[in-house]
Amino acid sequence: MGDFWLIKDSRDIDAGLESVKSYLNSNGVDNPIKIQLKPYKLQRSLSQNSLFHNWVRELVDYFCSNDYPITFKDMKLILKNKFLGTEDVVIHNTVIEGQVRSTSELDVGEFQKFLEEVQAWSYDMGAILSNPEDSEFAVNRRSSEG
Repeated sequence: MGDFWLIKDSRDIDAGLESVKSYLNSNGVDNPIKIQLKPYKLQRSLSQNSLFHNWVRELVDYFCSNDYPITFKDMKLILKNKFLGTEDVVIHNTVIEGQVRSTSELDVGEFQKFLEEVQAWSYDMGAILSNPEDSEFAVNRRSSEG
């Protein structure tokens, strides 16, 4: 993904800029680089990730019991492709096109949306997924509804 520097408040600006400048000077700039400023958001939580993996297992069990054998890895890939899509990955001068997006780069809100889409799709397919009332997903959902 690349290097980044987190600036939490105005006291961090000078040190952050000096760190970027030092990094660029010590690593050189042989190829163009992109510096992008954007708000920092917390990455997906372990609770969300754990729930997603539970759901993938539940979906594998559901589809296998309905004569549609599928592996955990394949189900996970299908869900990510369906709801996150693909992206081109650039490694130096090589472009690898159409790679399924990873969930590891999603923030908490993006992962919440992803889980909601997986849950709705699963319901449409006839699979009712577990959803503990105290899970972060359920808590986030209740807080967004009212």
